[in-house]
Amino acid sequence: APWIAYARRRMVAYRVLRWLVGGLVRAFFRQVEVVGTEHVPSAGPVILAGNHPNSLIDPALVITTCGRIVYFAAKDVLFRSRIFRVVLRALGAVPVARREDHGDGSAASGAKNEQAFEAMFAVLGGGGAIGIFPEGLSHDAAHLMRLKTGAARLALGAAERTGASVPICPVGLTFINPKRFRSRVLVQYGPPIEVGPAEVAAAKADPVQASRDLTARLEHALRGLTVNA
Repeated sequence: APWIAYARRRMVAYRVLRWLVGGLVRAFFRQVEVVGTEHVPSAGPVILAGNHPNSLIDPALVITTCGRIVYFAAKDVLFRSRIFRVVLRALGAVPVARREDHGDGSAASGAKNEQAFEAMFAVLGGGGAIGIFPEGLSHDAAHLMRLKTGAARLALGAAERTGASVPICPVGLTFINPKRFRSRVLVQYGPPIEVGPAEVAAAKADPVQASRDLTARLEHALRGLTVNA
């Protein structure tokens, strides 16, 4: 079928790009230490949720160290660049409209994000891995920023749709000097937070509070994997 051929071409493109990105990461950093990959499920749905201190380097590190094919949520403004658009599409990135970029909270932005969530639900429903940075914005602050609830809502929605547990695996990225050539970085994968029937039931009773509670659990896990001054 045509879609099978398309999927195979896309997989080849993904693997080639992952190899290239891995080479760039190894060239830029003198040492990339990876800890806790045993916490990343080798199969089945998973959400990899990390802190976001170093822009496009962050997803590159996750893609090249976690052992899974990861589809990332990416801000839609990146897709305006032809080069970025080609690369992001090859990597299976899902465009998300952020209020910080559009500033209007319009119905159009909301519709785009509904489509983005549907695409990510489809990935998780097929047993795939989604990468997301709940802080929303990349930053150089010396501590974790307040997390948005997108990762929690994604996990709760996917668990409800699939009827199966959807783990959120926290990812901590710690850079000795994020901008310096041949510096060092530590990538830590923590124990997954299982989102199952109990969490789905809580979300049905009070979706807002359930998302906040799950986000608080994720924040606690990420603080254990990062340096916060």
